[in-house]
Amino acid sequence: MNATQNTEATPLPSGLEDTLETLFLLLRDGQAASTKDIARAREANLKDVSAALAQLKDLGLIQVTPSDALALTAEGEKTAIRTFSRHRLLLRLFEEILAMPPAIAEANACAMEHSLNAEGMDHVEKFIEFVRNTPEGSKIAVDFRKFVDAKQTGNDLTVADLKAGQRAIVKEVRGRGAIRQRLLDMGIMPDTLIKVERRAPAGDPIWVRLQGGQISLRRKESEAIIVTHEKLQ
Repeated sequence: MNATQNTEATPLPSGLEDTLETLFLLLRDGQAASTKDIARAREANLKDVSAALAQLKDLGLIQVTPSDALALTAEGEKTAIRTFSRHRLLLRLFEEILAMPPAIAEANACAMEHSLNAEGMDHVEKFIEFVRNTPEGSKIAVDFRKFVDAKQTGNDLTVADLKAGQRAIVKEVRGRGAIRQRLLDMGIMPDTLIKVERRAPAGDPIWVRLQGGQISLRRKESEAIIVTHEKLQ
């Protein structure tokens, strides 16, 4: 691999992109840019950062100045700006439009900036432009944020309201964080048929059957599953 390789045609591994982006941000903010500085900023192992910097140097993306400071080459700066721009675009999608909490938005932007190809990023950018520049898009974003922020009302039927033997169709999975993720991981998603098999005397936990398996739900979990009564065929 030589210094003239087209890194845009051959994406860098995520670790190298992160190291390059961190160097770019340090230099942009007028901060020091030693190996230790990058490791500290990334909360990464010093040995791993040193190895990444060596690879970036071999690729012709960074250089060491006569004063032993790290600097970006023209190609390195171009690659770093592209990576940083992808990160900012995804962060805007997740935080401003999809209403993710900042820390979760940041983590997902960091992960996806490396995996989406150019066509995927182009569609993300077009969607953001649609949301920001058209009445229809703006309404979608506003309505979605209201949906995310909506709190359960007393009129909603949840799994916690079902009696043993009753079946229903999952309409919506509410809640945030670990509870919501656990429910989704168990396959509890919209349009899923769910049946209450039995309940503990105090109603916690509740054992339900879906997709051929039985699982137990704590009360907070069962209250986060909004359902509608099954329509008989």
